[in-house]
Amino acid sequence: MEKEAFLRERFRQYYAAHPVQEPPAIEKREFGVGVFGQKISQRHLFFPTFKELNGFLQAQTPFFISYSAAYYQSPSARPMASKHWEGADLIFEFDADDLKTECKQKHDSWHCPECKKSGKGNPSACSNCGSGVKVEEWVCPDCLNAVKKQVFELVDLLETDLGFSKAISINFSGSKGFHVHVRSAKAQALSPHARIEVLDFLTGQGLDLKRLGFVEKNKSLYGPSFVHAKGWQKRILHGLLDLIEQNDASALAVAGNVSIRTTKKALEKKESIVKSIQKGVFPSWVCSKSRAFWSSTLDFVSDELKLDIDRQTSLDKFKIVRVPETLHGKTGLNAANVSFTALSDFDGLSDTVVFGKKPVKIELLAPTPRFFLKGQWWGPFKAETLELPEFAAIFLLCRNAAQLSIPKNA
Repeated sequence: MEKEAFLRERFRQYYAAHPVQEPPAIEKREFGVGVFGQKISQRHLFFPTFKELNGFLQAQTPFFISYSAAYYQSPSARPMASKHWEGADLIFEFDADDLKTECKQKHDSWHCPECKKSGKGNPSACSNCGSGVKVEEWVCPDCLNAVKKQVFELVDLLETDLGFSKAISINFSGSKGFHVHVRSAKAQALSPHARIEVLDFLTGQGLDLKRLGFVEKNKSLYGPSFVHAKGWQKRILHGLLDLIEQNDASALAVAGNVSIRTTKKALEKKESIVKSIQKGVFPSWVCSKSRAFWSSTLDFVSDELKLDIDRQTSLDKFKIVRVPETLHGKTGLNAANVSFTALSDFDGLSDTVVFGKKPVKIELLAPTPRFFLKGQWWGPFKAETLELPEFAAIFLLCRNAAQLSIPKNA
């Protein structure tokens, strides 16, 4: 059986047994679908009921299906202006590819089409000739845990500082990250300008420490007191105090751009430093160039706290994103909904595996790194023929890293 036909049939069987009930207000949404290897091949689809949507999934079985954050009077109309936009959810997308995690040096690899040099990691350009490179990206638990951290911070900001405490929904993307949907009436009514302001606040765009109250006076640095701090003031102070409480002289030296010897000496009086900062005073006795040290440390902490949100997903009024609880055509994993309380223990590479353990024989088209799936590590594998549980085989087939092994006498 041909690879695409095999995958489509397995996807169809899944949808037949697991009807989709996302998104709400389905009759006002535009849908788009994709074929193998292409996330969007057709848009302007309309499903007035979930019965029709599920019928489509079972009959046509696309490899990808996405829906609009926007609500329309006529979702299937063309051109876009004819749909008559009525409002839109706020959607925030986090992707492991946007985070500079150390694990990329282990599982990602790159190749330069110009000079043919290759290597490990995820660089923006070839280290040999400076040309653009092609990157083979994989995801591991460390990647997704880093993304989850961003989701936690986002939800806290949405609820605490922006007042979006209702109708927040989270789902795994089915591949490399998470989507956070804010479906409240307050979010839907936001103007394009207001959406930009929300996103700028969340990502720390144009963050000015002086305007936040971190100022120099009489050769010393002062800031807001911990008790009265709000928004970014509170986040920065929390981040700074966390850094100090770790008691890691090396990390503090990097942040403050000073020697480890200097930070080791300063951390001997850690409790005094913490108490002083909580009162809004950055002690000048920590080192000879204390103002430069604290300024550098505050800049470092601020940059670390900026959320890596995909701006296009949040601001494009016509953007369509993965339908929650559907299968991702490049992994075979479920874009599962995750409650906020369950997010901490959620394992995107295990809890979203939907296929079984029946052995499937495949031929790998190229070597693979060691990868994690359904609670265990697999590989690394050579370009070889091997038998794997169906869920692992489907994962590699969807990535186009393998093909079905067909007996020579078949």
